[in-house]
Amino acid sequence: MSLSDVLTSVSRWLTISVSIVFIAFGLFGAAANLIIFSRSRFFKTSIAQYILAQSSVDVINLGFGLMLQMLMNGFQIPVLSFHAIGCGIRNFTLLCCSRSSLYFKCLAAFDRWASTSRQASSRLWSTPKRARILIVINIIFWALHSIPNFILNDIVLSRGVWQCIATSKTLTNYTTYFATPVLILLVPLVWLAVFGTGSYLNIKNLRVLRRSERLEQQLTRMNIIEVLVTVIAFLPYVTQFIYSTITTGWEKSAVWAAADSVVVQIGRMCYYFSNVPAFYIYLCMSKDVRLTFKLLICKLNKGYRASQVMPLTSGSIGPTTNRMVQ
Repeated sequence: MSLSDVLTSVSRWLTISVSIVFIAFGLFGAAANLIIFSRSRFFKTSIAQYILAQSSVDVINLGFGLMLQMLMNGFQIPVLSFHAIGCGIRNFTLLCCSRSSLYFKCLAAFDRWASTSRQASSRLWSTPKRARILIVINIIFWALHSIPNFILNDIVLSRGVWQCIATSKTLTNYTTYFATPVLILLVPLVWLAVFGTGSYLNIKNLRVLRRSERLEQQLTRMNIIEVLVTVIAFLPYVTQFIYSTITTGWEKSAVWAAADSVVVQIGRMCYYFSNVPAFYIYLCMSKDVRLTFKLLICKLNKGYRASQVMPLTSGSIGPTTNRMVQ
């Protein structure tokens, strides 16, 4: 087996193994977030609106987007190669959802900064009503922004990886030199760094007096950790994007092309990783989230035990009743 074959195999199995782990833990975490933060204890907070919206689109990102990545680039099943329309639907859905999810993180970071600000005018932005308005605006913006990717696209084999990409040179240049480096990398990273740092500085001198304030502080701390994890997870993706952009069009050997496929998959997996750990960060950083999750597990356990006991109970009543009648 040649070195290029080995690297291609590494790329495939890396995609399969990492995708399975991310899908399993990510979908469980997203479902848990939807259940926990829809409860009245959390739902009345503004950041819960962003968490619910982010978790909803993360279900699509992982259950649909990453699953397709695993099938196409891992198992090499041409799921979308039958028709360009399928490629367009996939492009539109994933671009809209992935970018919406990223900016939900940005809006949540802004919300935490606003909620802990000493300026009353800034705190007015941290309300559930305004959060819902910003969520709708965010979704509409990225849906409109993704329409060209639904129309101008096709499936091609690039750097040893099946990719659903734009066929328009203008759209490709726009995505390569503006949309991805500015809207997907630069703006979110700067935004998260600025408002994450601002939230941290705000809560350093925050005195917690009431229970509601304790919850707000927990929500702020867990958001700061999520911001940090997101920034770190994006660094390999940024590196891979810069490398791929610079080397586009270069003449490459079979080994180099196979190595590129490994680099591309590592960058993609790091990008998808940012959709996985949210729930587990919340679980570690918030006592209220841990308590709510524990109560849910206990409730499910009691329901399961009851379903196992009921048939035995109904069965034991029958013979006793018959003996009493006799």
